[in-house]
Amino acid sequence: MPAKRREPLPPTQIEARWGPRHETAEQVRDRLVAMLRGLAKLHPMFRTWHDLRKVCAGSRLGPVVDPRKPAAVLDLVHRGLMKGNVRPYKPMYCGGYWLSLHNGRLPELARADGSDAVKLSVSAGSTAYHVPNEVRLELTPNSLCFEDADLVAQIMVTLAACWGPVLCVDVTAGCYELNLPGVKDEYIVWDRFSPHLGWMVYLPGRRYEPAAVPTAEEVRHVGKHDTLVIVQREPVDMSKKSHAARVERAAAELTLFSPWRIEWPRPRGSAAT
Repeated sequence: MPAKRREPLPPTQIEARWGPRHETAEQVRDRLVAMLRGLAKLHPMFRTWHDLRKVCAGSRLGPVVDPRKPAAVLDLVHRGLMKGNVRPYKPMYCGGYWLSLHNGRLPELARADGSDAVKLSVSAGSTAYHVPNEVRLELTPNSLCFEDADLVAQIMVTLAACWGPVLCVDVTAGCYELNLPGVKDEYIVWDRFSPHLGWMVYLPGRRYEPAAVPTAEEVRHVGKHDTLVIVQREPVDMSKKSHAARVERAAAELTLFSPWRIEWPRPRGSAAT
């Protein structure tokens, strides 16, 4: 009797986020190089990166981004300076820098099946509330590391060490809709500043004991002040009611919503939380 076919899991994203923070191109370059080197030690699929923006400009895979060549990486960061969307497209320094990379395994770009395909986007150096600072790794469901909870946890630790975020989170499709608060003004929806919880979350500077998050399957202390909370060992599938309910309970136990709203002042005229 043939084995029962398993339903494909939705895509997952590993995100690190932080509030407005000015950074020079050199500082962004140093953080990016440290992250790429750190990720390369974790898994082979993180060893090669290409500039995805050059792909959009007509190149097949885009030029290789080599962290061993800091001058070239700095040039990449300079080209990612945010610009206005009205001619003559003047530099918008308050918006920081935006970068988009991929590892050469995207099925639409290479003759590959999509296994271990990764997209990496970086938005850093923004001092504007409406331009988020974040690093996002997008993994395909058939990635070889997709169901490796320990590897995903190591990725989060690497992102936190390199970028100093307020929060790192692994989310799957559906988590945004579940965790969005009742107020849906343009700032919250577009910026995605409201926190979300999926498979696991890394909280720098916040110490939780396992008893404080009884819903979570595992609570790890990282260093002296950080906490990694793994909701469950298997990836979260938000189409399953049991998974969604567990995520919602863990989010309530962690009280993820209030600290972000208090720490970041909202623009004048926006809806109250």
